[in-house]
Amino acid sequence: MAALIAALAIGAFGLVLALTAGDDDAADRAAPASTVSPSALVPTPPATPLGVAARARPFAIELRWQPDESEGPVEGYTVYRNGTEIGTVTGGGPGRFTDDDVVPLVRYVYAVAAVGEDDLASEPVELRVKTPAAPLSDARLEGTFDVRIEQVSTFGYTSSGGDRAGGWSFSPRCERGACDVKVARVFRGAASVSMDRSSASYRAQGSGKLGVRCGGTPSTSTYVIRLKVTRAETVDGVWHAVALEGTFVHREAAQLGCVAGGANLRLTGRLIDL
Repeated sequence: MAALIAALAIGAFGLVLALTAGDDDAADRAAPASTVSPSALVPTPPATPLGVAARARPFAIELRWQPDESEGPVEGYTVYRNGTEIGTVTGGGPGRFTDDDVVPLVRYVYAVAAVGEDDLASEPVELRVKTPAAPLSDARLEGTFDVRIEQVSTFGYTSSGGDRAGGWSFSPRCERGACDVKVARVFRGAASVSMDRSSASYRAQGSGKLGVRCGGTPSTSTYVIRLKVTRAETVDGVWHAVALEGTFVHREAAQLGCVAGGANLRLTGRLIDL
C-alpha cells in the first residue's frame, strides 16, 4: 500500500512538472522578442528651414523660407529677432513673416526654427539684416536744434546785427512720424511759430517785432521762414531729422521817417537735444 502511494505521488509530481514545462513553452511562443528600437519611439525635431532670405525696407523686413521635411513633418515655425520670439507661422508649407516694428539704418539678427510634433523645434537658421535709410520726408522734426543764422544781404539799415546763433525747439503736432511743427525761441520774447510741412520742407510766415527799430521805436516786420531736412538718423528708436538748412527773409515798411528795410538770411541747424 505504501509503495502504491509513493508511485502515485511520483506520478502526480511528474504530471505537474510536465504541465508546468508545457505552459512555459506556450508563453514563449505568445510573446516573441521585440524588433523595434526604443529610440524609434521618441519623436525627433524636424530639419531646419531652407533658403531663409530677407527683403528689407526702412520700416519693415519680410522673411521667406522653404520647408524641409526630410527628418519629419513640420507643423509651423517660430521667428526670433535679436534672440527674442516675435511671432509664429502655422503650417508646414513655404513660410513668410513680416516684421513691421523696425527702423531705418539698424542691424537686426533674425532666426527661424521649424516646429514639429510634440512642439519639438529644429535648430534655428540665423540671418543678419540691415534696414536701408528712409526718405527725408519721413523724418520726425523734433527737439532742440543749434541754429546758425548768416546774413546774405540787407538793405535800408544803418547797422545790422550780423551773424548769430540760437536754440530753436521743435514740437511736432502729431504723436508719431513727420507732421507740422511749432517752433519756440525763434524770436526773443515772442510766441511759438507754426510751420506747415510739405514733404521734407517746412514753411512759416507772419509778422512780429523782430528787434528792428526806427529811431528807437520797434518796427513790425513781416517774415517768411523756409526749412528743409538735409539729414536724418535713427535716434532712440525713431527716424529723426538731425540737420536742417533754409532761409529767413524779413521786411519792414517805411515808417516814422525811416526808409523800408529788409534782410535775407541763411539758416543751418543741427540736432543737439531731444
